[in-house]
This record gives sequence, C-alpha cells and structure tokens, in this order.
Amino acid sequence: VVHYHLPANEDGYIHRNGRTARWEAEGNSYVILHAEETLPGYIADEPEEFILPQVPPKPSLPEYVTLYIGKGKKDKINKIDIVGFLFKKGNLNKDEIGRIDVKDHYSFAAVSRKKIKQTLNLIRNEKIKGIKTLIEEVK
Repeated sequence: VVHYHLPANEDGYIHRNGRTARWEAEGNSYVILHAEETLPGYIADEPEEFILPQVPPKPSLPEYVTLYIGKGKKDKINKIDIVGFLFKKGNLNKDEIGRIDVKDHYSFAAVSRKKIKQTLNLIRNEKIKGIKTLIEEVK
C-alpha cells in the first residue's frame, strides 16, 4: 500500500494497511510525505526513511520493439502470414517474435530489440503475400 495522502483517522489507516497481508500473505506499506508534512499521532513507530534521488534513473528499455505493418485483415493478412514473413524474410526465430495484433487496415508485431535493425534491413522492399506494404519501427 502506498499512502500519498494519509487517512483522516486511525481506522482508515489500519483498514488500508490490512490490504497488504490478506490470506496470510505479507506486504509493505509506504507513506509519501512532503518535506513540510509530518506523521499523524496515530502512527507511533518511526518509519524507515527513503530519500529519492533528485534525478531518478531512466527505466530500462523493453525487450521488444513494435513494428508497424501497413496491411491488415481487410487486405487478407493474418497473424500466421506475419509470423511466416518474419521467420522467412526477417530471419527471426520463435523467441524473437512477441505479440502480433492485426487490425482492419494495419498490424503491429513485437520484435526482439536485439534483432530490430537486422530485421528491418532484411525485410526492406519485401512483400507480404505478394503485397508491397510499409513496414517501420513504431516511435
């Protein structure tokens, strides 16, 4: 439980914190305070203090990158067509392809970040089911 606004009374505080340990599980409770705020009297124990860095680190990049494919269901393209295309023309393995979503007029395919440049070079000017289409990395 993360308290960014503390409840007005102790009962509310106890009720919220009870959510951290349902069904004999363990959990943690955190209180976020501004420098000018103080803990209310119903919190007797002095909590452990964590100081956040002034400039937090950037999150790591995701494992997959999304490709935009300019054809979809209305163009008679399906997931199997896209997987086959990426295997054959993109030289990818099963574990280098993630989720594929096929919409009416376009599709999205997740490709391993490690292989994206190679894949884009290999599939440039290639056709899916004999159809020339735009394929690019989603920014």
